[in-house]
Amino acid sequence: MSITRYTVANGQILAEGRDGGARRYAADPLGSTVALVNPTGTITDTFTYWPYGEERTRTGTTPTPFRFGGTLGYYRDDAGRTYVRARALAPRSGRWLTPDPVTGLPDLGPLTARTLRTDPDSLGREDRATAGREIYGYAASNPTSWQDVDGRAPAKPGPSKSANQCRKACEDAEKNARQKAKAEDHVCRRSSPAAVCDAALCLAESGAAFAKMGCLLNCAKKFLPPRKSKGGLKA
Repeated sequence: MSITRYTVANGQILAEGRDGGARRYAADPLGSTVALVNPTGTITDTFTYWPYGEERTRTGTTPTPFRFGGTLGYYRDDAGRTYVRARALAPRSGRWLTPDPVTGLPDLGPLTARTLRTDPDSLGREDRATAGREIYGYAASNPTSWQDVDGRAPAKPGPSKSANQCRKACEDAEKNARQKAKAEDHVCRRSSPAAVCDAALCLAESGAAFAKMGCLLNCAKKFLPPRKSKGGLKA
């Protein structure tokens, strides 16, 4: 049984060692593997793709699963499915196989995954179709300019932090605020009536929750693409 080893740095797959032979990954700006190069500098495999990841052309026979989005960790299960951490992409249909998972980021419009799941009859036929595209759509329906490294939030490629990193910072800030509130509550109860301390703790925890919501809204505005409306794009 052969063993394949991968070289990874900062979450990016750089190379593989397979059956005694090494291959370096050459990627396009969106992180898709476009060529494999051996230690002598010879190109052994090449790949081109249609916008949503279906392979357009292929040369070489190296059976690497890291092709479309490969250097980002997109794993090609087979020709019809690519695993991207939180969910799987169907390149042939240009959409995710499962709805957008709960990420903590607020929805910016009325057509939400929750509405579609819990009360689909409240949406008209056209709106249901639009909502369906939003919760199953890959890379904000703009795969030539956007990527989605974990299946949770589309983002433009580059060194800037992602929406998920921004969301995590909001969650960490809320956690720290709640810990501070509990510490202050512990001190309060040594010298003040319980009712006073309960009220202070409630206010502090509510403040932390509201601060987190404001932080998440800023994340959504900064990192997520604008939602489409019938008249064009909403800011």
